[in-house]
Amino acid sequence: MNRTYQFLLIIIRSGKYSHSDLFSKLDLFFMLDRITEEQYLELSEMLRETENGEVSEYELEEEAVQP
Repeated sequence: MNRTYQFLLIIIRSGKYSHSDLFSKLDLFFMLDRITEEQYLELSEMLRETENGEVSEYELEEEAVQP
């Protein structure tokens, strides 16, 4: 896992971002080959879910792991 992808995961999970700004950054990182297509699709889906106020499977996984 590369650092850019890990950093973006942390930001998305924190919920402390502007959706439009982060979508723009995802596009940029993808164009510059800082994240893979698979990572781009995963992160985009996470952003869409949080934008719509849905609880994502990633948040559920995090809650299950934390004691």
